[in-house]
Amino acid sequence: MISFLTPTGFNSFSEYWHFASAREFRDIDQHQRVIYAKTRLERLGDLLVYPFMKIVDHAMQNIRNPLVIISITLTAIVAVTILFYPEEFMRVIARAIPMADQIKPWMIKAALYTALETTIVGIGLRTFGRLNPSGDLWRLWAPVPREIIPIVIGTQIV
Repeated sequence: MISFLTPTGFNSFSEYWHFASAREFRDIDQHQRVIYAKTRLERLGDLLVYPFMKIVDHAMQNIRNPLVIISITLTAIVAVTILFYPEEFMRVIARAIPMADQIKPWMIKAALYTALETTIVGIGLRTFGRLNPSGDLWRLWAPVPREIIPIVIGTQIV
């Protein structure tokens, strides 16, 4: 359990966010990926968040590619359209795929809501698992100067 009376090991919210959302951690001296035993919570969070993080990581690595920019824009437009107009979306899809007429609009909303909430819970579980004071990652993170640095999503390592 994390005590609120002890220092947290973070000097700013930005530092905390990099720690929580890091794709991986690198050793400062050896420039190699840090291998550590993940807690159960962190492994569960990684599992729940994997589909979203994999897509975001790939998109951020290729964000300068015009095709990626167009695909992200179109995906956002379609997602918002589905969210706000599920009935009209289903009518258009049912014209192309007659079997899709059996899907009700509330099912689409429920699927989007479940995917969003699963991702949020996964991020929370992964972060909570990383904050375990007796965990290997925390022992590497806590000392100052730090022995490791977080590699944020979208960073290309050469």
